[in-house]
Amino acid sequence: MTVAYVVGGRVNLDAAATDSFHESFAPVREVYARAARWTGLTVAQLRTEELPADQEERQSRGSLRQAALVLGIADVLAERGVSPSVTGGISLGGMTAGALAGALDREHYLRFLHRQRLVPRLPSEVPEQAVARAFVPAGDNPADYYGEARPGVHLAGDFGPVLEGTKRMLLLGGHRAAVEDLAASLPERTVVVLEGQTIAAHTELRAHERDFLAPYVHTMPFTAPRVPVCSAVQPEPRALTTADEVRDLFDRNPVAPITMPGMLAELERHGTRLAVLLGKSIPKGVIDFPFPVVHIHEPGDLDEAAAAVAELAGSTARA
Repeated sequence: MTVAYVVGGRVNLDAAATDSFHESFAPVREVYARAARWTGLTVAQLRTEELPADQEERQSRGSLRQAALVLGIADVLAERGVSPSVTGGISLGGMTAGALAGALDREHYLRFLHRQRLVPRLPSEVPEQAVARAFVPAGDNPADYYGEARPGVHLAGDFGPVLEGTKRMLLLGGHRAAVEDLAASLPERTVVVLEGQTIAAHTELRAHERDFLAPYVHTMPFTAPRVPVCSAVQPEPRALTTADEVRDLFDRNPVAPITMPGMLAELERHGTRLAVLLGKSIPKGVIDFPFPVVHIHEPGDLDEAAAAVAELAGSTARA
């Protein structure tokens, strides 16, 4: 029986997204309380207060909020006898998957996310960045939407086939003018520029973030993960099994594009028969998964996840 924990990228969760879990489960409350002690923030700042306007602080605080929730959900599942045989994730979720697999203790992981608020701001004369989601026809060459074909636009992520294979979803980042020109040149809603997002993560435009964080990453006490961590980092998505491999994931995360199909292929290669998707960052009914999945968006979903794992265990025993 192979159960995978899968975690999506960062989304700006509001208080409502954490309220029901925080109110319902002591392990979730404990994770937020520990995160507050480790970072010097209050639980309210971590969980319910409006995220800061400054983009670097907003990214850091939002990452803490989301990672703490995912870790708390995992603790609730552990109380119910559920644990993963393999983990995987994209962007923030890839690093959280490493923490779930035990490659980095929670204190060092959450302190690292808090440190991201200190990433140097770019000079005012540097062109503003933008991020966009692109839903391109399945038969199109993705490279037509970025890179040499579209100067100033970079591939940040490939989410593979979506909407029952009719589209391919890309995450694009780049200079705002170039991204907006791309969107304007295509049919409406093909490329959607994300409002208020000025951090072109997973592109070369974030080299300064990598340079700033690298010395800190190389002092962090990584260990070999207890279970494989399926990385989505291009160009070689693979299962990470050593401390150095997980450290490299953290190091390259700011600038390396991510691939959902590559990560899912690794999970499949490791025999995944059920994936438990922790948190709301992967919406229902969009990504085409090669194996059954259970989404945990609300407290009641934990019962469904535990039942699905029990059913899988029973079918495995009967086989």
